[in-house]
Amino acid sequence: METSDKKLIDNTPIGVKKPKKMSAKKVAAIALGGVVIFIAIILIIANIATNAPLKISDEFMSDIQNNKATAAYDLMSADAKTTITASEFTKTVEKISPYLTGEPNLQSKEANTSTESGTTAKIVYEIKGSDATYTITVSLVENNGKWQVQTFESKLKK
Repeated sequence: METSDKKLIDNTPIGVKKPKKMSAKKVAAIALGGVVIFIAIILIIANIATNAPLKISDEFMSDIQNNKATAAYDLMSADAKTTITASEFTKTVEKISPYLTGEPNLQSKEANTSTESGTTAKIVYEIKGSDATYTITVSLVENNGKWQVQTFESKLKK
């Protein structure tokens, strides 16, 4: 029998080094690193997906707080405008803008691409008003690549 045909007990040919096994700690560290990278990528994608609607929502909130009803109304979708006229909206803004004195504090933002009405987003703010703290929810819809306000709702925070 030639030396190249000789084998050790575990069938590894002589002269061939057997690869070292990775420790369980190293495997766990690599797996954890992969999970962390995956979560970071998901968070980055979610943040990018909600940046455009957040910008419109922030502008809408600023317009309402500064009693710029016409500018806020212009940010609304055609569907939203069928539920309230510009003059009714102006009256609503004139009533609520004096109370919304604090800085809007972003509570949450989400985008959803699988809805019946297409791509939508929901932005939730908390605003300290002159008389109470309010939770404002702005729902948006994307129409032809342009984000527009679909609805907004104001509630007293309990």
